[in-house]
Amino acid sequence: MKNILKKAALLLLPVAAYFCVFAAFEPNNYFGLRPETYSEAPIARLKAYGQAPGPRVIIGDSRLAHFDMQQVEAVSGRAWQNLAFGGASLREGVDVLNWVLEQNPDLQEVVFGLSFYTVTKTYDADRMSTLQKTLDNPLAYFFNLEYNVNMLTALSERLRGVPNKDPNRPVMIVGAGEAGAWAINV
Repeated sequence: MKNILKKAALLLLPVAAYFCVFAAFEPNNYFGLRPETYSEAPIARLKAYGQAPGPRVIIGDSRLAHFDMQQVEAVSGRAWQNLAFGGASLREGVDVLNWVLEQNPDLQEVVFGLSFYTVTKTYDADRMSTLQKTLDNPLAYFFNLEYNVNMLTALSERLRGVPNKDPNRPVMIVGAGEAGAWAINV
C-alpha cells in the first residue's frame, strides 16, 4: 500500500507543479494573489466584485464595458464597478444582476444597458451559468481550456519580456481593496 501511495504522489507531482504555475500566471487574478489584473474578461470583473462588492454597478454589453471608469466617477461623483462584457444578451444582463444581488443585497444603484441588437429571440446567449459555476468552483477554472490558454499566453509573454500592457491599447485594470472592487482604464 505504501508503494502505491508513493507512486500516486509521484504521479501527482507534475499536476501540483502545473497548478502552482497556473495560479502564479493566470491573468484574471482568480485566486487573488495579485492586487490587480489587466484582464478585461468577465471572470476577472465578477471575481473582483465578489471579493469586494460595492454599492453601484454598471451592467451591459461592450458599449458599457469600455467606459472610462475614472471619468464615470468624476462625472457622477461616486465610484462604480463595471461588470459589463462584450456581446452580453438581455438574459446575461439579468443573470449578472441576480448574481450581484446575491453578493450584495444592499446594492444602491444599477446602470443596466440594453442593445437593440441583442434584445431579440434569436440572440439569447447564456454565458453567465458557466461563469457562475467557474466562480464557485476553482477546479472548473483550473481545468477550463480558455483560461489555460490565457495563462500560457501570459506566461509566454512574461518569459519573452513583453510588458503587461500595450502602450497603444487602453487597458482596464481591475482589483479589489478595502473600498470595494474597482476598475480603471489606463
